[in-house]
Amino acid sequence: MNILVTGASGFVGRAIAESLRENNRVLGVGRREVNDCSFEYSRSDITNESSLFAVCEIMKPDVIVHAAAAVSRNNMDKSLIETNIRGTENILSFARKTGCKKIIYISSAPVIGVPVKNPITENHEVYPLTTYHLTKYFSELLLRNAPDMETIVLRLPSPVGAEIPRNKIFAVFISNCLSGVPIRLLGKGGRMQNYINVKDIGAAVMKAASSEATGIYNVTYPKSYSNLELAQLCKKTLNSKSEIVFYGEDPEEDMKWVYSCDKIRKELGFSPAVTIEESIREVATSIVNENRCSQ
Repeated sequence: MNILVTGASGFVGRAIAESLRENNRVLGVGRREVNDCSFEYSRSDITNESSLFAVCEIMKPDVIVHAAAAVSRNNMDKSLIETNIRGTENILSFARKTGCKKIIYISSAPVIGVPVKNPITENHEVYPLTTYHLTKYFSELLLRNAPDMETIVLRLPSPVGAEIPRNKIFAVFISNCLSGVPIRLLGKGGRMQNYINVKDIGAAVMKAASSEATGIYNVTYPKSYSNLELAQLCKKTLNSKSEIVFYGEDPEEDMKWVYSCDKIRKELGFSPAVTIEESIREVATSIVNENRCSQ
């Protein structure tokens, strides 16, 4: 297949493009310059129609994987509307112009707001708490309600992998374990989250691309971990002597992000292949190599 991947200069988008390239022609597009990728790449801005539509000269895709998004904690950040909504509108127009009938949209599991029932299924009520999540959900609706388009929405929890941003809790715990410094946990470490390797996200996208299914799917790891459990698992996996230290109170102490994987397993035949321990070792190796290069 000819597959266009937006946001291919980002952590998740790039991993998806690399996963798909083995058996397909993949063209990645993104705002940043990328020089060392393993797939075709074109610098393009999805908020600029002329920039995006110039891609038509390179590829007319069979499938578009839309992973591009602006991320901001500032609810008044105009780029959230411009990129996440207007950009999605442009992707929809681009698909129609090129005759593409299938869009796989990379969304965020926390669009639901606060979990009120566990495990979280694709039918969980949706009440976005931030502008970012509101724009992601709006794009879900925009694409799913396009009558001439087959759309699959993949909702992701916390993606992990070698290139994970180093300020994410998963990377911070691993870095602390490698350095032997204490792992600081807010409150009692009870907040529970879900982590899935970007390689598995790529595998899920491949299943979606070759399927005739449509709708929403959670792409999650079978088990969720509290912050305390994650810290303990990082210590055990990396044989670290780092001390776990508790401080303050966590207002989200009792929040549990526990998901049901039943729908995607039954309908798309997808199950994650990368274990949480393998993800920990992968990130640890990347951090070690990164530190060596900086010395």
